[in-house]
Amino acid sequence: MDPHGVLKEETDVNIPMVPMIILWCAALMLGFIPTETHVPPLEKPLAPMAEEKSPGKSTTKNPVDKDWFDRSDAHLARVDEVLRRFQYTFPEYSEYDPEEGRQLLRDLDALQAAIEGTKPPDGPAELTTFAAGLHEVLSERLNKVRYMIQHYMSGDWRAAQKAREEWKRDHRLERWVKDYHQMRDRYLSKGSL
Repeated sequence: MDPHGVLKEETDVNIPMVPMIILWCAALMLGFIPTETHVPPLEKPLAPMAEEKSPGKSTTKNPVDKDWFDRSDAHLARVDEVLRRFQYTFPEYSEYDPEEGRQLLRDLDALQAAIEGTKPPDGPAELTTFAAGLHEVLSERLNKVRYMIQHYMSGDWRAAQKAREEWKRDHRLERWVKDYHQMRDRYLSKGSL
């Protein structure tokens, strides 16, 4: 490396190190380098759970937490409602009602608090891992909506519209919801409660 911070290789190609690092970071931040951590559910059916025998009593090891599925169904319905209200309240390239925007932010805060306060499900490790991933995707989607609402309300339409275009191209939530319904069907239909 010479005193100007340029890396010289045997091929006589001068590559400035600092701009390369900046380009790499920019590519990572803009999404050109994938960082998605989507873990799809297992394709093969689960084996029946082992049962522990105790005198006069039969208990199931690692039962599935049906309450978690019920809470998740309610959260997903509320997320869908908030996303629909966002699209109605803040139509693209159009005016909005500031009071409806403030109410939507309050509802978004309440929904995020409910999701954050949900305990992970009891049961198999696969379900717990999936729940953590679903929680992360829901939080990311709601934070993006919050970002857009705040920028629309502050008058920064350009940043809000740019974020909205990225948001429309991001289909991770839809994939996770599809996987969630498959997992719910697999766990609850087998009578593993």
